Amino acid sequence: MEIKTSNTILYCRKWKAMVSFYQTKLGLKINTSKEWFVEFKLNERSCLSIADESRASIDSNLGKGITITVGNL
Repeated sequence: MEIKTSNTILYCRKWKAMVSFYQTKLGLKINTSKEWFVEFKLNERSCLSIADESRASIDSNLGKGITITVGNL
C-alpha cells in the first residue's frame, strides 16, 4: 500500500487551549474546523488534528497516547 496522506489526532481535555496553542503559538493554518475537532495543515500530505475528548469516543489518556491515521486518497 502506498501511503498518500497522514493525520495525527490528539484527544485533549483542554481542547480550546490546545487549539489556540497550535494556531497562535505554532502558527498552524486550520484546514477543517468543527465544534469539537480542528484539523491543521502541516504540509500538502499531512495534518495534525485536535479533538475535544468530551465529544469524542476516545479519551485523552492524559498525554500517554495518540492516534495516527494514514490513507491513500
